[in-house]
Amino acid sequence: MSREHGSGTRSAYERAMTAAEPATEPVAPMLELSSTTAIKAAVENGIGAAVLSSLAVTTELARRSLVAVPVPGLRITRALTAIWPTGSEPAGPAADLIRAALADPGDRSSPSGRAITSA
Repeated sequence: MSREHGSGTRSAYERAMTAAEPATEPVAPMLELSSTTAIKAAVENGIGAAVLSSLAVTTELARRSLVAVPVPGLRITRALTAIWPTGSEPAGPAADLIRAALADPGDRSSPSGRAITSA
């Protein structure tokens, strides 16, 4: 089972599978669902297996209604984008979060090139 085409998790999974097995043709999911909640419910009810963000299944893993299955050698990463309203810059904790996420630890500028400052 999988999210719909265009879902970030699905795209990340498909890229990881292609990188791990470049000669293998992608396999269409047996079922596409439009929400993570629907996928979790379907897996909990035995309809099939799925790949979801570990953050999305924290509660289910803790209560053991779902189980994580390690896949050796498969590394799934996902790009994130920081956004904020036009004409403003994040400050305080939001600025701290963005600064921590920047690839270069010494870079204290925002993606717009302007300095990010803490309030």
